[in-house]
Amino acid sequence: MVAADEHYASLGIDERNLFTIEQVAARTGLTKRTLRYYEEVGLLPPTDRTEGNYRRYSEEDIQRLQRIKNLRDLLGFSLAVDSSRCVQGFWQSSNVINIHVRSY
Repeated sequence: MVAADEHYASLGIDERNLFTIEQVAARTGLTKRTLRYYEEVGLLPPTDRTEGNYRRYSEEDIQRLQRIKNLRDLLGFSLAVDSSRCVQGFWQSSNVINIHVRSY
């Protein structure tokens, strides 16, 4: 685990501030399957992994997931493959999510 500790330290991330997929699912109200799906379709960047290949999420990842969830709820549809590509492009071309979150 020393290699993982060094990796996180080089990124300025304290490993104690990383969360398991179960913890993130509980905090966000999203399922583990949804978290994996969002990573698969590119809505969430690939997460760091432990030596055992378990996903580890940062606080920044959790905040991004909250914004994705807020946008999904705002737009009123589930993020199926086609719509997730649309949302991803929309997100990348503007800061609509950040603007929406600030309006709360």
